[in-house]
Amino acid sequence: MDVTSLTIGEISNTILFIVALIGGIIYLKQHIHDWVLGSTDKKLDEIQLESCKDYLVIVIGDLERGTKLSDTELQRFYDRLGMYKKKGGNGYIQAKVNELQELGILKVI
Repeated sequence: MDVTSLTIGEISNTILFIVALIGGIIYLKQHIHDWVLGSTDKKLDEIQLESCKDYLVIVIGDLERGTKLSDTELQRFYDRLGMYKKKGGNGYIQAKVNELQELGILKVI
């Protein structure tokens, strides 16, 4: 095919095809990226939630057995409690915290 015999319609079709192809690649790349990162973020949130819960349960158990917390440990406990709440933790932990605070076993900061 001679370049001089190309019609405007053929050129337009070729340009439209290239634009559509590039748009499709960009769309797929973005959606695959979102899908991979979205599932990874969700899994990390679940792992962090379980980690916080495990830590909080251990410290609550220690407090119930009479262990005293240093100021640093107390700050760490409340930091983890905040993260646990932010990640959607259930009310069981908060109920135990409230109970220990009411009994004067856990200092409120």
